Amino acid sequence: GGAGDRPQPMLVPTEGTYALPGAAASLRLSLGGPGGEGVLFDADALSWPLVLRARRPGDRMRPRGGRGSRKLSDLLIDAKVPRAERDRLPVLATSAGVVLYVPGLRPAADARPSAQTSRYLAVTVVGGTAVAPPHVDSRETSSCGHESHERDIKRVFDPRENGRNTF
Repeated sequence: GGAGDRPQPMLVPTEGTYALPGAAASLRLSLGGPGGEGVLFDADALSWPLVLRARRPGDRMRPRGGRGSRKLSDLLIDAKVPRAERDRLPVLATSAGVVLYVPGLRPAADARPSAQTSRYLAVTVVGGTAVAPPHVDSRETSSCGHESHERDIKRVFDPRENGRNTF
């Protein structure tokens, strides 16, 4: 599809569930304390209203635990998101245009909660996406998590496991 069939950007003024027309998933935003599920941001460090939109050519973001700013297209390829899904993923950005979150990718380093954060924004993916949200774990930020996936696959298919994992 060309740029003509892209859904219009949607303003996200406060918490709620937001579905971009034609997107592979909806995003649920909730404001509260640090115990929220999903991906957490410092709500007071964001320039509101947020914007939910389709991916645009030249989009960049700074993933947490990564080195600086990277092209969104490269991040999606690295995350092995199928080409057909990439344009259907909703992009959550600030009103200043900073990309905060895309399902299947690590959240942006921007507005990352700190010890001074008092109001948290939790973002969870709801609805029919084939892309699992990444598990953001403080222990794992140094690696991309690829090593652990490969270990899991070997274990499941290892014949020495005496058939315990048969499907």
